[in-house]
Amino acid sequence: MSAVPILEHQHDRADQTRRVAEVEEFIRRNLHRDLTTRDLAGLINVSESRLFHLFRTQRGTSPARMLKQLRMQEARKLLTTTWLSIKQIRAAVGIHDASHFTRDFRRYYGIAPSRCGPSVRNQD
Repeated sequence: MSAVPILEHQHDRADQTRRVAEVEEFIRRNLHRDLTTRDLAGLINVSESRLFHLFRTQRGTSPARMLKQLRMQEARKLLTTTWLSIKQIRAAVGIHDASHFTRDFRRYYGIAPSRCGPSVRNQD
């Protein structure tokens, strides 16, 4: 058995890891934007189905779930470390619908966003 196919496989795997990391970093820097899997796939010049496969293989989740997870993590960080209103935090993490934000936050952390962080929070 030749070492060339093994080296090519390792190179492909390293390239896949780099591409997924590139998308993940883009997501982190752009949480406030409306991001679609189509946009993310275009970032690394792959189809949406290929992007899904790469994420499943490299991260064990889909791009959309990772996006939601990163948004919830950032929202929690902002809720616990700033005096920003929930509306401002929703905007900062790219979630426009208040009820979806509250529902998703409660699913992730078991509490409402209004109960997380400083005891007095501006709700508008």
